[in-house]
This record gives sequence, C-alpha cells and structure tokens, in this order.
Amino acid sequence: MKERRPSIKDVAQKANVSIATVSHVLNKTRYVSDETTQRVMNAMVEVNYHSNAVAKALRQNKTHTVGVIIPDIVNPFFSNLVNYIEMELNKFGYTVILCHSRDNLEQELACVKKLNSWSVDGIIIAPASPDYDYAELREREAQCPIVFVDRQPNTSNYNGVFFDIYRIFEEATAKLIDAGHRKIGFVHGPIRFSTTGDRLRGYESALALNGIPVDQKVIFCADTSIAGGYRAMEQLMSNTDMTAVIVANSRMCLGAMRYLGEKQVRIPEDLAIIGFETTEWADIVQPALTSIRETVDEMGISAAKLMMKILRDPDCEKQQIYLNPYLTKKTSY
Repeated sequence: MKERRPSIKDVAQKANVSIATVSHVLNKTRYVSDETTQRVMNAMVEVNYHSNAVAKALRQNKTHTVGVIIPDIVNPFFSNLVNYIEMELNKFGYTVILCHSRDNLEQELACVKKLNSWSVDGIIIAPASPDYDYAELREREAQCPIVFVDRQPNTSNYNGVFFDIYRIFEEATAKLIDAGHRKIGFVHGPIRFSTTGDRLRGYESALALNGIPVDQKVIFCADTSIAGGYRAMEQLMSNTDMTAVIVANSRMCLGAMRYLGEKQVRIPEDLAIIGFETTEWADIVQPALTSIRETVDEMGISAAKLMMKILRDPDCEKQQIYLNPYLTKKTSY
C-alpha cells in the first residue's frame, strides 16, 4: 500500500500552530515570529514534508519556469548563453526548461507547443527560421511572453536582445585597411539569418567607405564547421592574392588556423587575420589571435532581466536591446 504523503495539516499539528500559520511561513505572506517559524521548519523536517510545487503553481497561476529554446546545443556560444540566462533567472526563483530546435522550424514550434503545455511563464528563443512569421507565436504573448535573443525574428514590435554585429565588422575591416591592407578576404557561413548578413554588410561597408571595390573572389561561403573553415582558407590561399582575412565564425576560424599552421603561413607577416568569438583558445595560439568577441554573459543576463520585467509588467513597452561586441587587439594583424 502506498504511503500517504505528509500534508500541511501534519506540519501544523506537529508544530502546534494553525494551518494558516504554516502557509504564511511557507509563502512569506505575513510576519511570523522567529520562534514560531523555527518550530514550523523543525516540524517539516520531522514529518518529512515537501511543498507540492505543482499544486502551488495551480493556485498562483504561475510555475516560476521559463523555457529557453536554442538552435545548437553543441555550439559553445549557445550553451554559455543558457548558462547565464539560468544563473540570472535563478536569482528570481525561476527555473529554466531547456529545449533544442536543431535549427529546424518544425522542431522549434514543437518545443513551443510543449513548453506551453507545461505552462511556463515565458519563453526565451533564438529563432530557427529567418522566414517564419513569428507574429503567429506573439499572439499568445498575453499568456506566455517571448524574448528573442541573438537572431532577429521575422516580425515586428517584439522584445529581444541582440548584438550590433554590423558595426563591429565594419570596425574590424577598417582596422585592416588602416594597417595598409587592400585585398581583404572574408569567410562566412550560409546567409540565412540576420547575424550572418550583418557581418558581411559591415565588411562591405568599410570597403566602400575607403573606396575599395568588393572583390567576390576573396569572399568565401562554407558550412559553419572546422572543416568548412579549413576548406575556405585552402581555396582562398590557393586562388587569391589577399593579404588579410576576416573569419566570421568561431568554428570556421579554428579550421582556418589549422590550415595556416599546416602550411606554415606566417601570421601576420604572410597573412593578417581577425577571427570571431573564439574565446579562450584565441589567446593560446601563437601569435595570439585578434578576434571579435561577443559578451555572451551580458546577453544572457539582459535577456533574463527583460523577461522578468515583462512578467512583472505585462503591459510594458516592447524593447529591443543592442549590445556592443568588441575587438581584441592581439598580434595577428
């Protein structure tokens, strides 16, 4: 026979107080003396009482959970992003439920449906599709607010936290031009999302501002992997006379550096290079790699704080926050 679960009534009897007093201690809804609070806490331990979070959520119409949907759990950027979102939400007593869309819209929408069925209080999402009209999801925002991160959605009047990618790639390209380079290569992934397109447009803008025509021969698109970066650098070094290159993806940058190391290309004497969001290993390689860094901790914390602002005031004005990446000055250009 299944043993009966201890109830709040059992705690009240053990502590010799009313059920209402136990409730006030648990929910902090009214002042209870330290002596009585301690007596209730001791009674909870003695009867092995545990608060029923599901029942509490039903009473309050809040689960104190936030769903987070990311496109690539293997990508260190997104795993770090979830880490900072979770740490910040934990400060407010919220728990994260993590979902993985695998950059697939159908999977993403299934994640949203599942999170809604679990009655999460809100959803933070890095969109899996540049074309889907996310306004359809936003119609439900009164019940479950949404905060977009990193990639901008195909909708309007939304809440989100993003990086000013265009500006930093324009700045990085200008740095190479100021150093005397005119043949500057550019390696990027498939242009599906606003983030990739903004990187390329920033590069092209800096060239235009300095009177340098865009040369498609030194621009290479490959899959965002180490192998893709290796192949891109192999092609560019074999078929162009570029003197500098910007690699606009962290994993591609690893592949590019692997190729240059194997071919004993001297950096920056033979080729100047600026990488992207390469974190710790950029400081280990020789020479240390100049790279564009995104403050993923700032994005995670900002997204969590924006979500909490919306949960506290559902009628607050929509807000898009733009954070500034920065360029580390090492010795690779």
